[in-house]
Amino acid sequence: MLKQTRISLFALITLLILLANLIFPTSALADDETPTPAATEETTLPEETEADTESQDSIDESVEDTQSQDPTEDTPPQEPTSEPAPVSETLEQLPENTDLIILDENGELLPLVTEEAEEAII
Repeated sequence: MLKQTRISLFALITLLILLANLIFPTSALADDETPTPAATEETTLPEETEADTESQDSIDESVEDTQSQDPTEDTPPQEPTSEPAPVSETLEQLPENTDLIILDENGELLPLVTEEAEEAII
């Protein structure tokens, strides 16, 4: 009986303390003043020197030389050689117990056996 009374008294005191904290909330106060904003230094760009302008002129000349070359000398653009992976390999990469639903542009369900569904997967 004595143990039951102690547990009830402990529960009652704990409940009263929690209710008191809900009724009278306390706010945290800062100890220090508001920090001053950090001083920002302006960075200046280095001034152009004679060597910089000469190197810029030589770069411009090399660009003009490459542009004046015959455009037929360029190699033709390469077509991508990699083909898309087959649908079976793509579907094998799906996690177990995954339901696959394919919808067309109108939001209608496409059967997985159609070519439209295959194109949508790829």
